[in-house]
Amino acid sequence: MKKFLTETAESLYAAYGAGISDLYIIFPGKRARLFFNEALLEITGGRPMWQPRYLSMDDLVRSLSPLETGDRLRLVAELYKIYDRYHPEPFDRFFRWGEMLLSDFDTIDKYLIDAAALYANVSDLREIESRFGGLFAENDEAMALVRGFWQTLDRPSVKSVEQQQFLKIWRSLHSIYSEYKARLRELGIGYGGMIYRDVAESLAPGDTDERFAGKTFCFVGFNALNECEKRLFGYLKETGAGRFYWDYDNYFYRSEDQEAGRFIRRNTARFGDDAPDLARDNFERPKRIEVISTPSDILQCKALYRELEKIYKQQGFIDKETAIVLTDENLLLPVLHSIPPAAAALNVTMGYPLANTVPYMLLERLLMLQSHVREGHFSHTDVLGLLAHPYVAEQAAAAAKAVADRINTWQTVWVPPDFFEDNDLLRRIFRPVPDVEQLQLYIEDILSGLGAVPSDSEEARQRKEFIFTILDNVIRLGNTVRECGIELPTGIYISLLRQTLAKTRVPYEGEPLSGLQIMGILETRNLDFDNVILLSLTDDTFPGNREGSSYIPFNLRQAFGLPTPQDHEAMYAYYFYRLIARCRRLTMMYSSAADDKRTGEQSRYIYQLEYESPHAVERSNINLRIDYRPVEPISVAKSPEIMRRLAAMEFYPSKLNRYIDCPLKFYFADIERLETPEQIEQEVTHLDVGNTLHRALELLYAPLVGRSDAARHIAALAAADIRDAVERSMADVMGARGQQIELSGRMSLHRDIVIRYVENIRRFDAREGGAPFIVEGLERTVKHPFDFGGRSVTLAGVADRIDRLHDGTLRIVDYKSGGDTPEFVSVENLFSDEGVTRDGELRYEPHNGAVLQTLLYALIFGTVEHADVSPALYVARKMGVPDFSPRPVCKSDGMMPVERLRPEQAAALADGLERLFTTLFDASVPFVQTAHEQKCAVCDFRNICRR
Repeated sequence: MKKFLTETAESLYAAYGAGISDLYIIFPGKRARLFFNEALLEITGGRPMWQPRYLSMDDLVRSLSPLETGDRLRLVAELYKIYDRYHPEPFDRFFRWGEMLLSDFDTIDKYLIDAAALYANVSDLREIESRFGGLFAENDEAMALVRGFWQTLDRPSVKSVEQQQFLKIWRSLHSIYSEYKARLRELGIGYGGMIYRDVAESLAPGDTDERFAGKTFCFVGFNALNECEKRLFGYLKETGAGRFYWDYDNYFYRSEDQEAGRFIRRNTARFGDDAPDLARDNFERPKRIEVISTPSDILQCKALYRELEKIYKQQGFIDKETAIVLTDENLLLPVLHSIPPAAAALNVTMGYPLANTVPYMLLERLLMLQSHVREGHFSHTDVLGLLAHPYVAEQAAAAAKAVADRINTWQTVWVPPDFFEDNDLLRRIFRPVPDVEQLQLYIEDILSGLGAVPSDSEEARQRKEFIFTILDNVIRLGNTVRECGIELPTGIYISLLRQTLAKTRVPYEGEPLSGLQIMGILETRNLDFDNVILLSLTDDTFPGNREGSSYIPFNLRQAFGLPTPQDHEAMYAYYFYRLIARCRRLTMMYSSAADDKRTGEQSRYIYQLEYESPHAVERSNINLRIDYRPVEPISVAKSPEIMRRLAAMEFYPSKLNRYIDCPLKFYFADIERLETPEQIEQEVTHLDVGNTLHRALELLYAPLVGRSDAARHIAALAAADIRDAVERSMADVMGARGQQIELSGRMSLHRDIVIRYVENIRRFDAREGGAPFIVEGLERTVKHPFDFGGRSVTLAGVADRIDRLHDGTLRIVDYKSGGDTPEFVSVENLFSDEGVTRDGELRYEPHNGAVLQTLLYALIFGTVEHADVSPALYVARKMGVPDFSPRPVCKSDGMMPVERLRPEQAAALADGLERLFTTLFDASVPFVQTAHEQKCAVCDFRNICRR
């Protein structure tokens, strides 16, 4: 069957012959021009001729007006200057609201709305009737909408703060609108609707307008028209200078129930149809229609591959008669990776999103770096991200690695500029910029430098093109900012730049009239294809909800004839039915996956085809296969290499606790030395509280080491001393030693918690009646050999604090910030996860790792120092209660506290260690997972075990 553009070209050529070159032909989109030229070339048999003069509707209207279209930012800035006289507020707060207000003004003008009537301030019912009675004399429904709106809003008894603010702004909008347009006229610029309105209102019925003299304008394939376009069409129709060619099918045109024909029916009734003989029965001709449902967008693209291969097998080729139409343009890149080799040529009409390029990602990193600068220092997250960018690593790999290692080693959260002094490129990148003008120069400097690649490779050529496109937009935006005459906050400038570049696409190279066509829905206007594949055809995207924000309430929009959601739906229904009317094969795909942003519901147009059209609709589903393989247990045999590593290892209590918890966890952490990815926390976390507590107590107690009567000196510590020590320790933990850190609310909470913990320990150590002691050491490491079964291993430990009591006993203090308890079932249980019930059954009994650590410290230090040892478990959060005791308490020993590590207890510890080491060094006993999976929830290696 013939295409619409082919039939239109035949009709025009039949009417004008070679004179077709003198016509002005206006299409809704630019793409139709190429296909129209191709149709003309075929009609004339390839004979050379001048092509017609092609215009878009915007081109035509702008050619009829002395005003230039203003840049969007300039227009918002000028609007702000007027608005600020009535409602003073900073520009950065106004900007997004200003864009919405400008959009409202644009719509008001395009639909020739009386702004004075719309923005009226109505106070009572009589005024409503007098103000709007003439405007809506024959429209009772519109009058009822206006009356209902003002009666609801203007009741003093229910007027909220929001309603009062709305009315305050509403009362000023007509004045703002009028003054704003007057100011734009002075500048010789305007927004789209203002220019459209000027042109429409300049057309006087019956008068001859020299702007149209001797010209013929052909409007091809239009659908929904605003009031300005209708007035222009009407004038040209009346003067004989306009011809109208509508693209529709009788299926949706003749039925009032079909919303797709709503605007076409009105247009043909008002302006006529200059090509009544075009084929209008295409929709009902035979078609193969298939609907494919997939559980994800990726599988939708896989289904596309299969569908294209089917077309190739049936036709033997894939050419420009096959179109992939994306209702969600985010699918462009997955689609491009899903094209089979059979599609030898492609024509992508949408262009490659600049935001998906490596240079844009570099720009985004630079913008984030400058956005987060704090007192001249940079966020470590932004710094590490930039250092890892391929363009930076390409030119400064060694310097970037050195800085990254320094940041990670020092745990530096806020990175000072002097970290980058040794490299010129890094020094240029990592420098704060004070204002918008300097930021623009900064972007130009960095991108230009990194884009100057001495290579002729395809990658280098693309890089230069992408960077040139970015810099072109940066420079044009900078020029617009300077023209505005407003001091733009850096945050607004960055937001504007992002918005500008997010819409920017780099065109693909290709021949538009050959190969598989990939396009968006708006680009299909006036075009027809034999094979149409529609992707993401869900109700969320097609028709979707593309209605922008507006300050004009819905009731008033409806009453004054402004576009409504129903108009939007009718417009997209037209796009759909017009596109498929002439196709032979239609495939519609959609993802049924639902989340917080989409319902996964198939488009209403699929239902309409299935239940209303004369065509049969085939359906198929592509299901996602899920692997239900059972989780296999992991067991690691002890190889000779593992045995060698064990023999060379020093065993700290933390390692032994890990082995008791889970032998496989011990293997991962201590044999293979697997580490979780190193992260720098911007705030002190729950896990850092313990480190902060240890460091603060070290700072406070260090001056007391060796001094007699430590309790008296501890009692003299002031609250200011404790606070200072805690804040210094927080800086140390965050890698900012010696720096003044700014505490967020969460960090302040952690600080207060640690201060309370330190105060609990201070009060306990300084309590009346407490035994006098001398602090002999802090954070002291000791090592001692332990013999068992003909082997010897090294036991090691780091004691938080060592005190010498008045009777010569050593007190080994272990600080704990968590919910540890000094109670334990028995010494034997400290080396096992299992306890025995009264019925003799084994049950899970978590071993007390904190007590085991403290007792092992006591065992090691007692052996090395040849002294009696008193273990003390300082559980900081529990030390505020009056009867707190730091001594471990053995349940199986009649709840007797361990005041001194007695010989039998030391022997029991040694027996437990011997059993533990015997198992650990038994080459026949593999490293296995713990049997108690509740432990796995907080394990760093749970993803390896799939638990």
